[in-house]
Amino acid sequence: AEHPGHRCVDLALALEAPFAPGARLALSCPPADAVAEVAMAAMLRGYAVGMLDPTWTERETAAAMSALDPQVVLDAEGVGDLVAQTSPATGVERRDVRAAAGEVSGEQPFYIGFTSGSSGRPKGFVRSHRSWWTSFVGFDELFAIGSGDRVLVPGPLASSHFFFGAMHALHAGADLEVIRFDADSVIDRLLEATSRVYVVPTMLAAIVDRATERGIERIDVASVFCAGARLEPALRAAVEALVPDGALIEYYGASELSFVSIHRSGSGVPSGSVGRAFPGVTIQIYNDHADPCAVGETGTVYVSSDLVFSGYLEPESDAGIVRRGHALTVGDRGHLDADGYLYVAGRGSSVIITGGSNVQAEEVEAALVEAPGVRQAIVFGVDDPRWGQIVACAVVCEPGAPVDRRTLREHMRTRLAPYKRPRRYFGHLGPLPLTASGKIARDEVGAAVAAGRLREL
Repeated sequence: AEHPGHRCVDLALALEAPFAPGARLALSCPPADAVAEVAMAAMLRGYAVGMLDPTWTERETAAAMSALDPQVVLDAEGVGDLVAQTSPATGVERRDVRAAAGEVSGEQPFYIGFTSGSSGRPKGFVRSHRSWWTSFVGFDELFAIGSGDRVLVPGPLASSHFFFGAMHALHAGADLEVIRFDADSVIDRLLEATSRVYVVPTMLAAIVDRATERGIERIDVASVFCAGARLEPALRAAVEALVPDGALIEYYGASELSFVSIHRSGSGVPSGSVGRAFPGVTIQIYNDHADPCAVGETGTVYVSSDLVFSGYLEPESDAGIVRRGHALTVGDRGHLDADGYLYVAGRGSSVIITGGSNVQAEEVEAALVEAPGVRQAIVFGVDDPRWGQIVACAVVCEPGAPVDRRTLREHMRTRLAPYKRPRRYFGHLGPLPLTASGKIARDEVGAAVAAGRLREL
């Protein structure tokens, strides 16, 4: 079979490129091999590719499109037409497009992803060509993936974890397959010839459960790459038992920081640690007085590397990022031990990680208070064995307002993608508690739910 990278070059030649390098192309498509190849082709042409989530509501999509302001938009039909019209190019033409790609500056945008934003709209972040190339180099240093591998990406390409898996597979010349997640489909492919697979913890839980139901005791796969949330020890043990000869690799990082640390099964990582720094990454811990923390002392996790993002599409989104020289933090708390292993104590921000997806609590709150009869709303995460956390909320209603769970769910259905919507709704009598600085005490409300002091709607 032809090297997958060649197909990307052919597609790059087929793409009309009347715009200067750095022009933005929007892709809004369900997961598919062709979508990944078109994305790589566009990047070879010098486009900055913005990946939109096809599960977003019209409102979320419009906000992202407004921020992205793309010169070119391709949906699934457009991708299909481009692939159908593309024929293999000559070696000379391929060399030409590679030369043209080499003229693209390392600082020019390569990828534009979106995270949940506190302002109630998707927050676009920009990664440069240098950032992505450096992540490829670091990944190659750790894991030898090449043309003999078959890489399965069973998730949305709007997720930077799955998008990276697809782009790296094409870069390495591996055989790539991108599908929608279904536990049986993933298991079947892993039993056939798949050697590497990208997942999030909820996927792993479903795979383990389904394998047990089907009486499958062993799957031979070289690598399982997992990101999005910390694996619970019991799930990690179950995966290691199911894939006894494969490596279970867990990443810790963030959209803005890219890879921060790597935890590889069988490498002696201490219990509770998220591993050591990814190649080329420096991790520093600072206390609240901006002084470096001692070994074992918990503080704010700062990261410096060539992998970090270039910034947000909209400068006002930068409020949650704190910089110390070249080092950045997204507010996570943690400590380093004497051997350089990182332990993450929790998020310092209002981000909820559910099923591997990040949800900004303020975005959900902004949608909730638009519901008729809702005076105040606070959103928080509730621990869950399968999802890591689920999104929950407490609302204060106007006197006499007929607000119930069904009404709120219908309201949220038109405003936020499914993974952002609360799964549990609680009523709060009286004003929500405040911190000393006048903000709503999110942790205090969450503790009241855990103690059973709030009534569930």
